Amino acid sequence: MKRFAHFTEAFDSPYKISLDRKGNSKMASYTGEAVLGDGTKLKIRMLGTPEVNEPEELDWEIIFTRTKSSDTSMSSLDATGQGDEVRVFATVIDAIKQFIKAENPKYVMFSAEKTDLKKMKAIKAKDPEAAKKMQSREKLYSRLIKRYFSKQFKVKENTNRIATTYTMERK
Repeated sequence: MKRFAHFTEAFDSPYKISLDRKGNSKMASYTGEAVLGDGTKLKIRMLGTPEVNEPEELDWEIIFTRTKSSDTSMSSLDATGQGDEVRVFATVIDAIKQFIKAENPKYVMFSAEKTDLKKMKAIKAKDPEAAKKMQSREKLYSRLIKRYFSKQFKVKENTNRIATTYTMERK
């Protein structure tokens, strides 16, 4: 029971992040950055472009990355295995909630990129537990989306060998 309580508490403790909006009704973006416990940064961006079938609506894509170390601006879409993933996801969820409250989007999309098979093999050889966590990212995304966003959005998942894409449409 203690592990579950710790897990739930971590989702209640996101890192501090605020979003800045730029653009207009035809194209817009939100950006935010949070400094994590190890000094690396979580960068999040929401990019809105006209939806093909409903040009008056923006189709929003959410991208979040983590810098590879505290002294670099290089960031990665890959699961980094750097730890603290629960608070990182709590921060992403917090940013998405801020975005939804501010923008009330009709369409939102993001992906869980799969780690390259060669990289995964190398990671697995070095740290099997980290590799296992990285492979479960899609399951975590699916659960979090259902928990936090299924009341407001219809959620569709599309999985291929490169990624699982989550498309959310406001109910």
